[in-house]
Amino acid sequence: MIGRFVLFVLCMAAAVGGCSNGDTVTVTHNAEDGGSWANWHAEKRSVDRVADAAINEPGGGDYAKAADAIRGSSRPPAVKQFELGQLIVGGIMDDAPRRPPEDLEQGLRMMEDSTVTAGQKDEGAVQQLRFLFERGDGKPPHGFPTDPQVAACWLAVEERRSDDPAGCIILRRSRMPHVGG
Repeated sequence: MIGRFVLFVLCMAAAVGGCSNGDTVTVTHNAEDGGSWANWHAEKRSVDRVADAAINEPGGGDYAKAADAIRGSSRPPAVKQFELGQLIVGGIMDDAPRRPPEDLEQGLRMMEDSTVTAGQKDEGAVQQLRFLFERGDGKPPHGFPTDPQVAACWLAVEERRSDDPAGCIILRRSRMPHVGG
């Protein structure tokens, strides 16, 4: 199931106890800041555990519960936006019985827009977008189309041959104005 694969990065933090999803934090040696980092990291691990448990619940997972955990987290805005988009897209593509109310296009737009949102980004966002358009998912009822041109655009950004994620967003939206689902 592609949605669960896409969420692998999100859930690894709980399993290995480290930071994933590009939630990079500068570690300081100041005791005051160190406590703040420890609190942030503990909250991140707790949210990751809740999200992981939710998407792995029996009967298809509860993507809505996982999304609520991310929405209530203290993650940076662009990271939160990307992860919410992943949960929306993943829940739809997995045909999960419990998922966030947003549709596939809204989830995809959240993932795309996170790459141009100011501030700290999810380091895997560009790669995950490339994967989506490179591999797609043709399973009914919520198929996701492949698009080699859009995938190539995200690959150029991923490999740093291009610094224009906005161009990839414009390209996708002009080629596929509404990805259904």
